[in-house]
Amino acid sequence: MVVRDCDYPRKFSDPHARWGWDSYHERWFYGYMEYILSVYNDELKCDLPLYLRMVQASRHDSVSAVVSLAEARKLYPDFKFGSFCADSASDNYPTYELLHEWEMNAFIPLNEKNKGHYSYPPHVTVDDNGVPICMGGHTMVNWGFNPDRCRIKYRCPLVTGNVKSCSCKQDCWQMHLHKAGLGSSSFHRCSQKK
Repeated sequence: MVVRDCDYPRKFSDPHARWGWDSYHERWFYGYMEYILSVYNDELKCDLPLYLRMVQASRHDSVSAVVSLAEARKLYPDFKFGSFCADSASDNYPTYELLHEWEMNAFIPLNEKNKGHYSYPPHVTVDDNGVPICMGGHTMVNWGFNPDRCRIKYRCPLVTGNVKSCSCKQDCWQMHLHKAGLGSSSFHRCSQKK
């Protein structure tokens, strides 16, 4: 039982323990968490513990994952870490970038809690092959790979000449002008003065 809103002075026996949130049980707890890295054994058909770490309850799993993996790599320098399977708490760009740097395959489900938080309306959808479809219903054109951002670039099929016309041309251009600040009234006033 967790006691909140209590003014009674408390003395905790472990000064390093912290409060943490257990998202599975949806409640607060005081103390530590255990983070375990394991390796799958094909012969035994089970996971074998490789590295155990106790961390403060307040530490996020994504931080524990990176720290534990870095420490395990130092502990076992001859061991080839080829893949990393984690839960959606590790679904973040820094983790993916680190795993890419370490030449490890990432098997991490997308974090469902982050879906739908857009800065702008989600006008673009994707087809069954993962290629974006513009708001006019046209398949976007692959424009190469950007290694700095680790992303595939796509361009508008109307701009590249792959389609002759688009029913959403005006809406699409207004959206892009607004994103760049070029559609604002202050931009128009400023540009008329030139």
